[in-house]
Amino acid sequence: MNLFIFAQILGGFGAISTMLSSWQKSRDKIFTFLLFDNIFYILQYIILNAYAGALTNIVSLFRTILFKNKGKNKFLSSNYPLVIIIFLYIILNIFTYNSLFSLFPSVASIVYAIVLWQDEPKKIRMGSSFMLFMWFIYNLVVRAYVGAFTELSLFISSVIAIIKIDLKKNDTRSIN
Repeated sequence: MNLFIFAQILGGFGAISTMLSSWQKSRDKIFTFLLFDNIFYILQYIILNAYAGALTNIVSLFRTILFKNKGKNKFLSSNYPLVIIIFLYIILNIFTYNSLFSLFPSVASIVYAIVLWQDEPKKIRMGSSFMLFMWFIYNLVVRAYVGAFTELSLFISSVIAIIKIDLKKNDTRSIN
């Protein structure tokens, strides 16, 4: 099998993992799917020799592991893990900056880190939507059209999940 095609397949598995994370009702299950998302994208970017993407996803994998275990000890219950991850994303952006649009991945990742730190799945889904939209714009600018299509699809899926899970729940409460 051609390595380029294999990389695209890995990216597809990453996209599916992200989409499935949006539909989970518990924080723990959201993070489990996000672990797979990070792993698939790390492998994809390594195969494509896109080391900035791989490095960003390695930080994201580290972030997901830390955040999944939030509350299990004093350090993981503090805000230090969040501060460390935001700092790592900023440092990465210093080395990868080349235009205004090159800031989008870092901004998206920082916002996403902040919402993932939350305990409420609704906030995670909303932050995911923002992050996916930022990546969609970035992919259009750099002409990564398959990536843009994937991000747009995931964005739509996240918005539908917000409507079906979060807004529908609010409508049910207001009726009672």
